[in-house]
Amino acid sequence: MIIQKNNFFLKIPKISRIFFLLIFLQTLAFCSFKSIYYFKNPELSYSIENGDYRVYIKEPRYISKDQNGFKFYLPNFTKSYNLEMLRVGSIGYISGYLSKNSRFLAQNIIENINENDLEYYTSNFLKKKKNQLSYLLNNKVIPYERFTSIIIEASNIPSSINTKLNKWIYFSFDKTNTVFNDLVYSYTMILDKKKIDTYISNHFKIIQHSDNKFNKIHTYFMNLDKKDMLKKDEVKKEIKKKVVKEKQKTEKEKKVKKEEKKEKKEKQKAVLPSYSLDIKRINEMIAFNKFNSLNDKAIDFYKEKKYLKSRQLLEEALIQSNESSVSTIYYNLGIIYSKINTVRSNQIAIDYFKSSELKEAYFNLGIYNYIGLGIKEDDKQAYKYFTLSAKKGFKRAQKNVEIMQKYKIGLN
Repeated sequence: MIIQKNNFFLKIPKISRIFFLLIFLQTLAFCSFKSIYYFKNPELSYSIENGDYRVYIKEPRYISKDQNGFKFYLPNFTKSYNLEMLRVGSIGYISGYLSKNSRFLAQNIIENINENDLEYYTSNFLKKKKNQLSYLLNNKVIPYERFTSIIIEASNIPSSINTKLNKWIYFSFDKTNTVFNDLVYSYTMILDKKKIDTYISNHFKIIQHSDNKFNKIHTYFMNLDKKDMLKKDEVKKEIKKKVVKEKQKTEKEKKVKKEEKKEKKEKQKAVLPSYSLDIKRINEMIAFNKFNSLNDKAIDFYKEKKYLKSRQLLEEALIQSNESSVSTIYYNLGIIYSKINTVRSNQIAIDYFKSSELKEAYFNLGIYNYIGLGIKEDDKQAYKYFTLSAKKGFKRAQKNVEIMQKYKIGLN
């Protein structure tokens, strides 16, 4: 994810900076952090992806500007995770500190970070220079200064690390340098299915899920609030306690919960339903072209995650393409470059999407412009491309256009 920010904090004289940090750190003692998902009632959805469990929040959720920060829990056996945080209404910026401790030492803050250096803002354990998670686990604190959006993610986490997680990660807002209304977020984790199934079978009584194939991952998450995860005979007692507590809820508490739900529902209406560039949610390499074998081979390599080979074949296919297939190949090339996810690759992806006339390509251009991915945020351009996609019958774009018209986003 490409972000825009200014090194505002680093321009402050060092003595003043230390003073501000001391005030900020003192306030953390009284901070409450919004949890990305809850242990008692996680409301998570499950699926199987490449033989592993995919755990995700199905609907977008919100963080109020009045919160002091947010936190999310990384359980053992997590192979990858992705938290996307966007501003409601595309206004303002976000500043703060990312750490594995809710109260951290000022000397642990990493300074002089280059804004385009992804070493501190993403983790891919196949690439030595992209290890945000390693810094966090070593008690380093990563500053975020005037970000227009935040993505906290890691991939290819090795067993040597993911078997020793069970840790909270905290993000503390620096409210002296933060301006936004509310935040909307999505969250996804990939967990090792084989290890979780074995672990649950050996230690726990199964908690039933509506879909039996997810009984074990459901049991795993329902027990995360236990300090060491309770044994089978203790689980029964805990379940009984939960049932008793549910019955003891007063009518007043139920009414408050109902009002909160209503307020949340109203709030959702003001947010575009499609708020992140998630290629799989659009279509995974949509362009099967019966008249171009190179394109079809490229799709096979894409599914195997061999993106470089896929890109090479698509570039060859582009040379041989005719008028009926060129839009398809341009779109596929845009998908490949968007997966690389660097400043330059996102700009190339945008150029390819602009060369395509597919409804999905127009929709992606709307997303790029709305969240400012690789380019400056532009609500007018976002509305333009969502409209072009909607006219071609893309339902997700149609919903975005309706909401942007209702709340007059990008119309002037």
